[in-house]
Amino acid sequence: MSEIQIRELGPAEYKLWDELVETSSCGTVFHTSDWLTLCRDTFSKDLKIYGCFQEDALVGGFPLFIRKMNGIFKVASSTCEMTPYGGIVIKDFPGASVRKQVQESHEILNQLRVFLSNMKLDSIEMKLSPDFKDIRPFTWNGWESGVFYAYYLNLEKDIDAGLSKDLKKNINKSAKEGLVVKKLKDSNLYYNLFSMVYTRQNLSSPVQKIFFDRVIELVERKNIGEMWIAETPEGERVAAQIRVWDKQRVYAWTASSDPSYRKSGANSLIYYNVISDLKVEGHKEINMLAANHSQFTDFITGFNPELVPHYLINYTSQRYKLLRVCRGLFKK
Repeated sequence: MSEIQIRELGPAEYKLWDELVETSSCGTVFHTSDWLTLCRDTFSKDLKIYGCFQEDALVGGFPLFIRKMNGIFKVASSTCEMTPYGGIVIKDFPGASVRKQVQESHEILNQLRVFLSNMKLDSIEMKLSPDFKDIRPFTWNGWESGVFYAYYLNLEKDIDAGLSKDLKKNINKSAKEGLVVKKLKDSNLYYNLFSMVYTRQNLSSPVQKIFFDRVIELVERKNIGEMWIAETPEGERVAAQIRVWDKQRVYAWTASSDPSYRKSGANSLIYYNVISDLKVEGHKEINMLAANHSQFTDFITGFNPELVPHYLINYTSQRYKLLRVCRGLFKK
């Protein structure tokens, strides 16, 4: 393999990055420069995107949000608030044998791993997309790993045939009560419903309204998502969802509802109608995202989805490990 060079990308090179994300199977809408810079600006993050070049072609890379902790430790994460996936993206090798794919991809990944280790960061955490399947160049060299899950629903199958009895009952109940589902772009409404979920738990919202303002503007401008609401016959809006997508699938990015309507079946109706709408629009698959939260599993599995694993990889410096040990002792 030709010599590989890795360096930070300038804003003028973000188009190159987006082209790699678009063509790589492990790239997602959450890897795009539009999404990353939106998060950077909204949450006041320090964003860096690094590119891996081979003969002037971008063959891999990764974004990182970097911050100082306690004024001493430099920690980095591939994701931030409301961003489920991030981290490494590398080019695909279509048509290559398994051995050739492993050789080519591991050469890139090992170079990226060495570069990351040389950045002198105290902690690096990357939650990778489900299509990033081979983390061995990292785990073979001392990185820690963890397994998370997602639920995928095939929209090309008969959705109704896979529904559980309880889900069908709730869908029919809410429909008989006159609830309707429709598309609507309204960040004020979404934020109000989103905040209710946290207020009920005596918690503050993890994001401000401006974040939803900018996401809805982005998905409309780029045609990468839509917002739906569930409304009572009296015109009261009781539930909402925002779904985003890329070339591979839809992501059930965020859903909120008025807690006082928990027993109305509104959540079941809006999930079902949105999925049915996406199917009609020609989308082939939806990542329902809720598999890592036990309180949502029973509801989501009512749609008969497939459980899919994805990985987190983590590097920790010796002094940061010592800090964690000391904190653990202090808590005891």
